[in-house]
Amino acid sequence: MKIMRKALLWLFTAVLAAGMCYSGVAKFLDPEGWGRRFEIFGVSSSLLIVAACGEIIAVILLLMPKTASYGAGMIAVIMSVAVWAHLTSGVGDPSTAMVYLAVAVVLGIARIPSAWSPVRQRNLQ
Repeated sequence: MKIMRKALLWLFTAVLAAGMCYSGVAKFLDPEGWGRRFEIFGVSSSLLIVAACGEIIAVILLLMPKTASYGAGMIAVIMSVAVWAHLTSGVGDPSTAMVYLAVAVVLGIARIPSAWSPVRQRNLQ
């Protein structure tokens, strides 16, 4: 059962990392197009590079077991903003961002370091 859990965690981690990496790199490769989208969403296009770097950094953190929960948390924040932007602007479909958000939240919870676990804390006292 433990092997299956680890395999599923890594599968979802790889899928989320691939999607977020693609999104971050796409922002670097097409800055004009993404800049226009950001302006349509009501966000300054100057935040484009910040968003792209945040996505890439989050992916790097997500792929390292000790920092995976931090990377998942960053992705959850980024995707929350993306869902908000889609819903408030009426442009685009927020479903992909919602799926990424849900996966990031589940991975973040599943990958919380065991030292932070309430069960472990009770055992230490």
